[in-house]
Amino acid sequence: MLNWLKVVHRQFLRNKAVSMINIVGLAVGFASCILIMLWVQGEVNRDRNYGFDNLYRVVVSYPRGETVVKTTTTPGRLGPALENDFPEIVKSVRIALMGPSDCFRLGDKVFADRIFAVADPDIADMLPVRFLKGNWDALARDNHSVVITRDIAETYLRDKDPIGQVLQRGARYSYTIVGVMENTDPTSHLQFSFLLPPSSLVRIFQSLNTWRGEPWLATYVQLRDDTELASLGQKLRYYLADKPNQPNGVEVHLQAVESIYFDRDVKGGLAPHGEKLYVYLFSAAALLILLIAGMNFVNLSSARAMYRAREVGLRKVSGASRTGLILRFLAESILMCALAMALAVLLAELVLPAIVSTWEIQLSFGQVGLKHLIVGLSGVVVLVGVTGGIYPAVLLSSLQPARVLKGVAAGRSGGGLFRKALVVCQFVFSIIFIVGSVTIYLQVKHMHDRGLGFDREHVVYWGNKSILRAKGTTFKRELLSYSGIEHVTWCSAVPGVGTAISTREWYPEDKPGDGSTLLREIHADADFVDVFGLEVVEGQPYSDRDQISQDGKYVVLNQEAVKALRLDAPVGTRIGYKGGRDMYTIVGVVKDFHFRPLNYAIEPLAVVYDPCYSTIAYMRVREGDLASALDHIRGTIKEVYPGALQRIMFLDEQRDRIYKNEQHMGILFGAFTGLALLVSCMGLAGLSIFVVERRTREIGIRRVLGSSVSRIVLLLGSEFLKLVLVANLFAWPVAYYVTSRWLMDFAYRIEMDWRVFVLAGSLALILATVTVTVQTVRAALADPVDVLRHE
Repeated sequence: MLNWLKVVHRQFLRNKAVSMINIVGLAVGFASCILIMLWVQGEVNRDRNYGFDNLYRVVVSYPRGETVVKTTTTPGRLGPALENDFPEIVKSVRIALMGPSDCFRLGDKVFADRIFAVADPDIADMLPVRFLKGNWDALARDNHSVVITRDIAETYLRDKDPIGQVLQRGARYSYTIVGVMENTDPTSHLQFSFLLPPSSLVRIFQSLNTWRGEPWLATYVQLRDDTELASLGQKLRYYLADKPNQPNGVEVHLQAVESIYFDRDVKGGLAPHGEKLYVYLFSAAALLILLIAGMNFVNLSSARAMYRAREVGLRKVSGASRTGLILRFLAESILMCALAMALAVLLAELVLPAIVSTWEIQLSFGQVGLKHLIVGLSGVVVLVGVTGGIYPAVLLSSLQPARVLKGVAAGRSGGGLFRKALVVCQFVFSIIFIVGSVTIYLQVKHMHDRGLGFDREHVVYWGNKSILRAKGTTFKRELLSYSGIEHVTWCSAVPGVGTAISTREWYPEDKPGDGSTLLREIHADADFVDVFGLEVVEGQPYSDRDQISQDGKYVVLNQEAVKALRLDAPVGTRIGYKGGRDMYTIVGVVKDFHFRPLNYAIEPLAVVYDPCYSTIAYMRVREGDLASALDHIRGTIKEVYPGALQRIMFLDEQRDRIYKNEQHMGILFGAFTGLALLVSCMGLAGLSIFVVERRTREIGIRRVLGSSVSRIVLLLGSEFLKLVLVANLFAWPVAYYVTSRWLMDFAYRIEMDWRVFVLAGSLALILATVTVTVQTVRAALADPVDVLRHE
C-alpha cells in the first residue's frame, strides 16, 4: 500500500501541471453540483417533514366561465363534518393564516412581516406545532391569549420570561403570551410566528359554524393508513353540492401536502410557490457541469495513459497480472476523484454563506443528513473514478511487454477520436450554457424595461387590512392637504403585481342570457385613473365625483373588456355580474395596461367603484418633494391610525421584486456558464500540454527550418479550434430548442436572435484560442537547440 502511494505521488510530481488541472477542474465541477443539488434537494423536500403520514389539504373547485377555479377557501363546518361523515378521515383541523400587514407590537418593538395563525386545538396533533412552554389549554382559556415562536422569544425578549408579556395588535387589541412553541419548519408552507385560538377573532369564530366559504380558512385532514384514496375522492367530490351558500358545480378534492409547493393552480395561502421548471433546469445544469468535469477527467486520464506504457511493460515482465494492473489504475483514478471531492466540499463550504446571504435561501449540508451525504458523495467519486480510469486501465493492461519495451507503442497516443469527441461534447454543453444565460438576461431586461401602460414613478402605497375601512375619507383628506401629494386613491390590488385581483362573470344589461364573460376586477375609488396616469380612450372616468360618491354604481373598463363584452358604444352602457342585484354604469374606457406580471397576457378588466373593499392607499407624490411628502404620510398614519405600522412602499420597487426570481436565475445561470467554460478550458489546456509535449521535437525542427512562432501556433491550435467549430453545429439547435421552450412561459417575450448564437460560438472559440495559444507559444519560443539536444 505504501509503495503504491509512493508511485502515485511520483506520478503526480512528474506531471504537476496536468495533475493540478485534472484535480482542480474536477473539484470545481463537483462543488458546483453539490451546491445545485443542495438547492434542488431543498426544493423537492418541501412539506415532507411533518412526521405524519396521509396528511391532505382540502381543495374546493368550481367552474367560472370556461375555467375552473381551485381554492383553499373552505366553509368553517366542512372539517368537522368530513371527520364525522367519513370513517376514513381520522382528524381534521382548520387553520387561518393572517398578515403580514396585521402586525404585533411589544412596547416599541414592531414585528413587521410576521404572519399569525388562528387554528383548532388539533393543530398540535396533525401539524408540526410543538409547545416549549405552556400548552393548548392555556391558549384556549382566553380569547386574548397568544403563543409565540422560539425565535420571537429569543430575538425580542432575550432574558425576559415571555409568559405574561402583552402584545398589541393595532390600536384596539391586546394579547397575553401564554406559551412558546418551536419555530415552524422552514420547509413547510405553513409559516407563522404567532398562534391564536379561534375565539380571538370574532369573524373567524362566527364562520366556523357556517357553510359559507371564508378566504382565510383552510382545512386539513389526516386519513387512515388503509384508505383507498381514489375511492374516498369519488365519495368526497360532490359533498358540498347540496350544502347552502355553495356555487354551482362545486367539488371537493384532497391535495397531498407534499404537492402544495409546486401547485400554482390552487389559489390561497401566504407561502410562496416553487417552479418545477427551475428544478429541472438546475438539475440539468448540475448534470451537464458534472459531465463536462467528468469528460475532462476521462480525457486527461486517457491522454496521459500512454506515457506509462513502459511502466506497464516492466510490471508485466515482473509478473503483474492484467487484473492487478486494471485494479491499480482504477484505484489511482478513484483516489484522484476523492482528492477532488475533498477540495470540492471545502470550496462549497466557503461559497455557501455568500449564496445564502445574497439570495436569502436556506441552504446547508445539514439538510441532507450526514449518512446520505457520505453515501452520495462516495457514489459520485466511485462512478467518476471508474468511468475515468476504466478506458486507460483496459488499454494499458492489454499492451504486449515485448513491443512496449522496444518502444513500438510508447509514443502512440491512441484514442484520438475518442478524446476529440469528448472535447466536442464539452464545448457543446458550454455553448448551450452561454446561449441560455444570455437569453435569460435579455428576457429579464425586456420585462424590466417594457412599458406597463401606467405611470408607476413617484407612486407610493401603504395598507393595513384591519383598519383601513374606517376613517378612509379622513385619511385621504389629510393627505391631500399637503401640496407635495397630487392624488390619493384607495385600491384593492397592486397594479403590475396582480395580487388580490378577483374574477367574476359580467354581462351587459341588454344581454343577460348569452352576453356574459369573465372579467378581472380591481375595486377602487374615483381617483384611480389619475393616480396611475392611465390613458383614457373614451368617456370621462369618474369626472363627476360628487355624483359617484352618492350613487356608487360605476365601472371603468379596459379595451380588452370592451372587446370581450362585445360593446359598440360602451360609455353609458350598464353591466352587472352574475349573482348580483345591481347594475353598474360604464363611465369610461382606458387603454390596456399590465395589471398583472408580464408572464401573463393582458386580460379583460373592470375597475369597479367600491372603496369599501379597497384596502391599499396609493399616493402620487410630486417630483422633487419625496422626502417631505413621506414624512407627511407617516405623520398622517400616526394621527389617523395610531399604532399602525408606518411602512410605506414604492410601486416600482414592488414590481422589481416580482422578477427577482428570474434575475437570480440569470445570475446563477451566468455563474454556471462561467464554471462550465472554466472547466472546459482547463481540460483543453491540459490536452494542449500533452500535444505540445508529444510534438516538442517537431516544433524544434520547424523552428530550425525557419517556421515563425505564429505559423507553429496556427498549426498546433487549428486542431482544437476545428473541434470548437464542430461543437457549435451541434450546440445551436439544442440551445434554440431549450431556450424557446423556456420563453414559452412568458406572454411577452423576446424573439430569439441569431446574434446570440454567434456570440456564444465566438466566445467559446476565443477562449479556446487563448487557452491553446498560451501553451503553444511557450513551446514555440523555446530554444530549438535545447529542445533537440534534450530529445
